[in-house]
Amino acid sequence: MKRLLLLLFFIPFISLAQVPQGVGYQGVATDANGIELVNQAISIRASVLSGSATGTIEWEETHATTTDTFGLFTLTIGQGTNTTNGAQANFADISWGTNTHFLKIEMDVTGGANYSFMGTNQMMSVPYALFAESANINYDSISNLLSNDSTFITNVGGGIGGGCDFNYPDGLDGEPIIHDFVANGPYTVPAGKNLYTNMILHNTADDIFINSKKIWNSGLMFSNLNIILSEGDVISLDTMLTTTKVMFGLLVDKKVQSLTYDFVANGAYTVPSGKNLYIYRIYHNSLHCEVNSNAIATNSIFNSDAFLNHHLILKSGDIIDVIDNGSPDFENMFGYLADENYFANCGGGGSSSSSSGLDSATVAAMITSAISNSVSIGIGDYYGGGIVGYIFQPGDADYILGETHGYTLYQDNTGIDWGCIGTTTNVVNNNIGQGPNNTQTLVSLCTETTFAAKWCDDLVIGPYNDWFLPTYLEATLIDPSFYLNHFNFQPNAWNMWLSEEFSVSNPYNYNCPSCSSADNAWTLNYINGYTIQASLKNTSSTSKVIGFRKF
Repeated sequence: MKRLLLLLFFIPFISLAQVPQGVGYQGVATDANGIELVNQAISIRASVLSGSATGTIEWEETHATTTDTFGLFTLTIGQGTNTTNGAQANFADISWGTNTHFLKIEMDVTGGANYSFMGTNQMMSVPYALFAESANINYDSISNLLSNDSTFITNVGGGIGGGCDFNYPDGLDGEPIIHDFVANGPYTVPAGKNLYTNMILHNTADDIFINSKKIWNSGLMFSNLNIILSEGDVISLDTMLTTTKVMFGLLVDKKVQSLTYDFVANGAYTVPSGKNLYIYRIYHNSLHCEVNSNAIATNSIFNSDAFLNHHLILKSGDIIDVIDNGSPDFENMFGYLADENYFANCGGGGSSSSSSGLDSATVAAMITSAISNSVSIGIGDYYGGGIVGYIFQPGDADYILGETHGYTLYQDNTGIDWGCIGTTTNVVNNNIGQGPNNTQTLVSLCTETTFAAKWCDDLVIGPYNDWFLPTYLEATLIDPSFYLNHFNFQPNAWNMWLSEEFSVSNPYNYNCPSCSSADNAWTLNYINGYTIQASLKNTSSTSKVIGFRKF
């Protein structure tokens, strides 16, 4: 029996589409005993009331819909059939800004017109994006007033801009890249972009350079802190010939500015006015480092082999220098500059320490964001009970133009067996979208108390209880670096269960004469962090489990 934390029959939600003439609404249909009505045709009558829970009917409409396998149904209030019982001829005519509004829901579980009252709730911020759309706000006329309102900037503007992580200052909504130095030579960051990278695989003694300044001595580079490069920055190796030389990274829209600094050529560095400096690497062969004439580290800490474990953060006016022994070889510093209030309220993106630079376009975005209560969802964000691992793109079967949907992932370091030990399940479909079906089939067939598919099926995070064990094609939509950065998987061999048992005619060309469908199942396996493959494990052995759900 699935554990549920849903305490109400109906749950309104915020649509992530562009401002529509409608309000998204999701509910759970149950019978008088609280049992979900699954795969059942029902009818809903929705009324928008003005002023109070018993106020004037501004708008009334009906919907014919069908619940899913969990009793869930989804509507868009404003796009149903008009009953003409409301004061307004069209949903768009409702004056959202002149009064409070309430949503009354009635339901007929047989799909007819014999409606029973289910509840009335005040409509809070969800529909008011409609007001913002039609109010003809003159943003230019108010931008100067709001530019000097520090309370407005802090409370409203804090959500616009970068991320909350010093290691990902521009957020995680970006494009994964794999760059082959042998085939393509040095890599130059494109205009308008920043690059995160913390791994370069190569099996030679080549040094690694950023803008011709050495950052790494030789061999494979794997660091706790990202190298952050800005548009025009160039990363290269000593030679670009033969062997494996590959860089993995993520391109994001540029907000912060990278810094590559040579102390030998330029002397001490002073952090500019209005900025903070976030240092992830100081690479030198001299005596020690100083900040404001105070020694902070010896060569044994900032040496040719060690990255920092945490950022060294300096404020405006701080002076950092490397003290040499009179014959310096290399003294290089790598970091990025951000406005001193960039991470204020963990929202980032302040244009400077003063708000006087605010323009009407920014104000318009801030007001619209505040009124509509909208959010921008990106890879790595906490949303829908887990961490967003994939956003559907044009061409994906589940992509909807103007809306944000994808997969969110949850993992708590659980390691258990696959289950169905000694049983052939014939669950072998590895297609995208098949994970929920595979999971339900395994739950119905396997008899063990605890196993991978059941762990996902039993998982409840807040109101979210539709988790599943992914297929291979679903799991490989996620960039490999995501698993390393968000689930603490190590950059050597690791694996996680998939919802597919072994079959001789498998799509992975995996030949295992001693394997059987009753005793072996597939895992997703990463070798050296980034080489993806499907591999087999005995169904009674232990592997990681990651729950997926579609939002």
